Amino acid sequence: MVKADLPLRYMGQNRQNKAWVYFWAAVFLAIIPIIHYLFLRITDLSIFICVSCWVSAILIIRRAEKLKRFAQIATEGAKADSEMALLLDHLAYSGWKIEYNIPVSYLGNAEVFLRSPQGRCFVINVQEDAESIFYDGSRLLAVYGQSVYGQDMLDLVKQQAEYLKNNRGVRSVTPIICATKARLEMGDTQIQNVYVIKKNVLVSLLKKLG
Repeated sequence: MVKADLPLRYMGQNRQNKAWVYFWAAVFLAIIPIIHYLFLRITDLSIFICVSCWVSAILIIRRAEKLKRFAQIATEGAKADSEMALLLDHLAYSGWKIEYNIPVSYLGNAEVFLRSPQGRCFVINVQEDAESIFYDGSRLLAVYGQSVYGQDMLDLVKQQAEYLKNNRGVRSVTPIICATKARLEMGDTQIQNVYVIKKNVLVSLLKKLG
């Protein structure tokens, strides 16, 4: 199986390691004033240094907490990528060419790019974190908790498809948005020539179109 999850796993581990470095740096800074108080004479300058150390320690701890959150997000993303690769893995044995996490200029990464044995190409935008996805009549939007993500997913994946069509020199690239967990308010459908589907129908759709 293609290791689709490796980039995100490395990112998550790297952020986790950085978080621990920040944490121990904060501990060191927090200890300095205590050592100073126990063994050195207190002066106005030393008070300033101690306060600066504590403030710096607090700021570093906050940075470490943010890195840990980012590490968790990357780890969850890696898990979703791994599940997607496992889902698509048997297509590779049927002659499909599959690539993961392709940089697409300013459009971020295309999570999955596929070419069928018949030469038909597809790009898949994987939505693994959203709670629900809805169409407002012109845009496809994702809901995260109480917030609505303002970027139109239809426009994004269509631009990725156009970029890959030109970059790979193929006749066309069919855009697909695949929700791994999110509830599709409009059900599995096709909007503005983009397939919007749940993960459980992805393989059957690819086989049908490919």
